[in-house]
Amino acid sequence: FPYTTLCRSPASQPAPTRIPFQQDADLVVFSAAFRRLEDKTQVQPLHETGRVRTRLTHSIEVASVGRSLGSAVALELRERRGLDAEQCHAIAAIVHAACLAHDIGNPPFGHGGEDAIQGFFRGQPHTTATLSDEERADLCAFDGNAQGFRILTQLENYRFAGGWQLSHATRGAGRKDVVPAHARAAWPIGMRKPGFFVSEQDYVEELRAALS
Repeated sequence: FPYTTLCRSPASQPAPTRIPFQQDADLVVFSAAFRRLEDKTQVQPLHETGRVRTRLTHSIEVASVGRSLGSAVALELRERRGLDAEQCHAIAAIVHAACLAHDIGNPPFGHGGEDAIQGFFRGQPHTTATLSDEERADLCAFDGNAQGFRILTQLENYRFAGGWQLSHATRGAGRKDVVPAHARAAWPIGMRKPGFFVSEQDYVEELRAALS
């Protein structure tokens, strides 16, 4: 796979010291949104020691495991498909970067936080009176994954101008759900979790075109 397909802009092309997907990981780690994960508790029972595991710790652990799994998959693809060393390295780096960002849009209290946000907008219809049906559906079915994609593409770094401008590959690898809230009824039950807001539709189409 050519870098020009997996990357988003000339600025994310290979550099002498870092491939684009390592640059993606660095952008995530040095972001305010990633640091805020330290204040969000990972869903778990209370421990006697008082040491609370946060979303930040969880994300670092997931990224470590993801990089190892990516390396294992890349090794298998090298045997089956003849990938070269550069491509194998890229796969591990892509998975690592995507894992670092996988929880970045989660509200406090995880799914409980999502439920609270959804309940507020459903119970206060006047707050969405000026919105379109699609925008209203985004709020009434608020999802941390969709918020994460918005943070990556809009709210951080270059605000409303591409966000972190991560590579196509990293943003694509991080898409756990591919349907917007207003279109869920047309999808199989297992694929009805909202994956992006209507405000990020253009970025989703860009990804689909770049990654086939």
